Amino acid sequence: GMPTARDSLSTLLKKVHSDESQFRFLVRERHGGVAEVRRAIATELLLFSRELAIDLARIPALTQWGADDLEVAADLIVSIMMTTVAELLDGDGREATERALVERAEKQLVMVFLGMTQWKPSQ
Repeated sequence: GMPTARDSLSTLLKKVHSDESQFRFLVRERHGGVAEVRRAIATELLLFSRELAIDLARIPALTQWGADDLEVAADLIVSIMMTTVAELLDGDGREATERALVERAEKQLVMVFLGMTQWKPSQ
């Protein structure tokens, strides 16, 4: 079935906590000064997004989807994840704040997943 939003987010959270400095760098430099660094990060995120699109393609409900639609959905999920990471890194470090941010991202992802089940793929 669909990966749950909670599964995806708890995996991401563990990654962020285990490698905070790398994520800080990513978030800071994604729209930062150096063009080569921005391009490298964009490429990394694109690869991550493409991998996610391949994962999505394996979900039975999405087997009729074309590559374009899968990539759009994957990009949306990655955007939500990146925004959440930025907000977590900017946060005050309090558990309540973190929980609120994660719950918000969870809600956003659930909306995306629900929307995906209603979407009629443009073959």
